[in-house]
Amino acid sequence: MMMKKTSISTSAFALAAGLALPLAASAQDSASSCDLNPDGVVSKLEFLEALGHPYDNAMAKAKQMPAADQGKMIKGTGMTNAGLEWFLRDSMCGLVP
Repeated sequence: MMMKKTSISTSAFALAAGLALPLAASAQDSASSCDLNPDGVVSKLEFLEALGHPYDNAMAKAKQMPAADQGKMIKGTGMTNAGLEWFLRDSMCGLVP
């Protein structure tokens, strides 16, 4: 069964962002910040909500780029593959080559 490109990009984003959280702070701090209703459990919805903020910030930053660069980074309401690579490099402070 073939996956859509958006599914692959979304999966790659979630995996990379999930790996970035422990790098940015201790695992416990990351889990606490994702647990929006402090019940000691991070649901999928809470996890995705925590990841949505950096994505939204990157999209806003990309929309402020010159048109030529913007076209490489975003298409419609989503990031292109080049935009996702840029986001991961930028958000992981150079840990992703």
